[in-house]
Amino acid sequence: MSEQKKCPHPACSCILGKGQSYCSAYCEGAKGTTTVLCECGHAGCKGEALKS
Repeated sequence: MSEQKKCPHPACSCILGKGQSYCSAYCEGAKGTTTVLCECGHAGCKGEALKS
């Protein structure tokens, strides 16, 4: 059984799909930056929920 990996963007809580390095283009583009919010657009992302 393979281990699930979290998206490497610090503010993102999404789990990566097979073969993915990031969950979205937003997270990939934000690599190397520090943010407290995630704008990946995935409904289950806890970083996205911080905007509410």
